Amino acid sequence: MPSDTTQFIPADHTYMPGFLEAKQGKELLEALLPDVPAEQITFKMSPNPCLTGGSPNGIRCPSCHEALGEAWWTDAVGDAYREDFWELAVSMPCCGAEGSLNRLDYENHVGFSRFVLE
Repeated sequence: MPSDTTQFIPADHTYMPGFLEAKQGKELLEALLPDVPAEQITFKMSPNPCLTGGSPNGIRCPSCHEALGEAWWTDAVGDAYREDFWELAVSMPCCGAEGSLNRLDYENHVGFSRFVLE
């Protein structure tokens, strides 16, 4: 993904709009960004949630803001992968808070979703 690309994903990683709603979202984004050629605004739909964004860097706990290690994140994503990313619940290794892989503080906007508008 080019660095100047912005992705919008639903807060609920399992949400999938109908095709008409996805197309309307694309048209709304086209109207909001008139300087961006319409063919550069796209949407993607997937039967299962997928990891979207770039490589995760600077991952922090949303509760106590401690840095989360790459090894912990890789293991947590591996567990979620075995569930096809339908289940993203995690327990923070730093403070024990319950959370979601989708709600971690990512430095470069990583997320999981079935729908992406970019």
